[in-house]
Amino acid sequence: MFEENFVNGNICADCFEKCEPFLQLSENELNYINDHRYEAKFKTGEIIFKQGSPTSHIVSFSYGLAKMYIEVNNQREVIISIVQPTTLVGGPGIYLDGRHKYSLSALKDSLVCFIDVDAFKEIFRNNSKFAELMIRDISLKDVRLMERLVNVSVKQSHGRIAEILLYLSNTIFKSEKFDVLLSRQEIADITGMSKEGAIRILKEFQQEKLIKCDAQIITVLDKKKLLEISQIG
Repeated sequence: MFEENFVNGNICADCFEKCEPFLQLSENELNYINDHRYEAKFKTGEIIFKQGSPTSHIVSFSYGLAKMYIEVNNQREVIISIVQPTTLVGGPGIYLDGRHKYSLSALKDSLVCFIDVDAFKEIFRNNSKFAELMIRDISLKDVRLMERLVNVSVKQSHGRIAEILLYLSNTIFKSEKFDVLLSRQEIADITGMSKEGAIRILKEFQQEKLIKCDAQIITVLDKKKLLEISQIG
C-alpha cells in the first residue's frame, strides 16, 4: 500500500522527492518539467521499463525500491543495482541509439515520474549547474558499478555474500533487520553466483551466528565479522 504522501497529482515545485540536480532548477524550469512528465504506480514485480525499449522518458524514482538488471540470453539476469527514491534513471541509450540497455522492475510497490527525454535534454543544455550535477551523479554511478564488477571478479563467494548483506543493511534499508525483498535467485544474480551457492553461504552465515534468517527477514548479528569477510574476499 502506498503512503499518503505519495499520491498522483503533486507538482514538481512542491515535490519532496527530487534528486539533487533538480534542486538547482528555477521555478520556471520546474514548471517546464512538470508540463512534460507524468506519474505512474507499479506493484511489486511489475516492469517499469524493458531492456531494448525506447528511451522516450527519464525515470525519477519517487517511492519504493526497484532492481536494475541486464537480461542475458533470456535465461539469466545480472542485477546491476538497487534503485532507491530520489534516484534519476536514464542510461547511455539516451545519447546513443535511443534504447534502454537494461531493465527496471519494482521490488515493492513504487511510484515513479516519467520525464520526457527532450524536455530533460533542453534543461540539460541550458542550465550548466544542473548539467554539472548530472554528470557528477553519472560518474558516481559509474564508479560504483566498476567497484561491483571488481568485487564480483576478485572476491570469493563468501566475500560477495557478505558484501551484499552489508550493502542492503547499510545503504538500502539502513537497518540491521530488514525484509530483503530479493529472492534467493536474485541474491545469486546480484553476486554473480549460482542460487545453490548463495543459499549455502547464507546458511553457513546463519550457523555461525553472523545473521539470522526468518523467511525474507534478515537480521545482521555480527556486522564487524561480515565486514572482515567482505574485505578479505
